[in-house]
Amino acid sequence: GSEMCIRDRMRFTTGVKSIDALLDGGIETEAITHVYGAFGTGKSIFAQQIAVTVIKESSGKGAVIYMDTEGSFNPKRISKIAFRFGLDYGILKKIFYKRLWSLEEQELFLKITEDYISRFSVRLLAIDCIATHIRGEFNQDVLILRQAKLENILKKLLDICSNYDIACVITNQLTTGPDTSGDRYTE
Repeated sequence: GSEMCIRDRMRFTTGVKSIDALLDGGIETEAITHVYGAFGTGKSIFAQQIAVTVIKESSGKGAVIYMDTEGSFNPKRISKIAFRFGLDYGILKKIFYKRLWSLEEQELFLKITEDYISRFSVRLLAIDCIATHIRGEFNQDVLILRQAKLENILKKLLDICSNYDIACVITNQLTTGPDTSGDRYTE
């Protein structure tokens, strides 16, 4: 017979007790936690807070890869969050930040993350916002291509999380449908 080895998945606090309770203790390794909402609802701040809490719970030994597709990463905000959790601005040295300008760059950077994960004890992979470039580069007429791109990225993320026992947080902006031109989504 074949035996399956099931590892205990680690959980990291989000820093918000009520959300941790909903998540049965926090965000878990070997999984993707999807944070979504309308523009301006705090998704990016929440993802940055999780980056801080993961580093804190890793006793300062773990690192974070933070991919930013919209330019919302804010080192001053990270410092304020760190102070709230009893850490200092030195935490920024543990966050590998990459501003992504295109879908191609997003896919390429995802391919090299595994090297960073093993070399720097990465515990969290964050992508804020996962679908920005997909929405921008594929209009509504090619919805099936957009979905296929997103599916490939999610599969790669899940493989990375499973292979390296790390957590992943992605943000995504809710949209209501195409605007009158049919090219972009609107809120």
